[in-house]
Amino acid sequence: MKSSLVPPARPSVTPPLPKADDEGFFTPTFAEEVSLERSLSACPADSVTRGTFFLHVRDHVTKELGRAPDALFEGVPRRTWLPFHTYSLRDFMRLAHNGARLAYPRLATSDGLRRIGWMSYPSFAATMAGRVVLFAFGDRLEDIVKAAPKAYGIGLPGATVVSREVGAKHWRFSLRDVYSFVDAYHYGVLEGTVLAFSYRPLIRMRLMGRPSDADFDVRWE
Repeated sequence: MKSSLVPPARPSVTPPLPKADDEGFFTPTFAEEVSLERSLSACPADSVTRGTFFLHVRDHVTKELGRAPDALFEGVPRRTWLPFHTYSLRDFMRLAHNGARLAYPRLATSDGLRRIGWMSYPSFAATMAGRVVLFAFGDRLEDIVKAAPKAYGIGLPGATVVSREVGAKHWRFSLRDVYSFVDAYHYGVLEGTVLAFSYRPLIRMRLMGRPSDADFDVRWE
């Protein structure tokens, strides 16, 4: 059954964050609402991202609803994008936030954004430039996560991403200046990358005090 186009009322109280471990990592519950206005205000006006990510949001919502309703494009000045051209990151954030509410009306926006993020890796990997970057070291999941910092540099100019291997099927990522819902959409980006290789992701997150910064402990099995 397709999702309703009228999202239900959202809870007025944000639930507390889950308890963190000794290093500050925790597994999110994705029960929190995400304030679009607060997120936009933290994002520099000149920040950009690639058109392919706009396209994957539009396609994701179309798949869920059977069409792309006008409400998806509220606050967004265009409805078509070229995959590797750059466009306003703030516009992408509006589109993704709208999409999360429309495609997943019964979930918190953090969970909707996470689920939309699942399709970021397949979308980027489908572009010619994305394939060149992502598969530079090989076609295993370990090779893809090794290439992630460079891929982020292309897909989200201005962001800084550092990755390091901790052990077998275990990596850590530091994301800085990632303004497009780092703790929701980008959790989903990492999760979706693991899922694309048919592994089960086990991801914990550590918030770093700024809405654009987070660390991720990523395992898969």
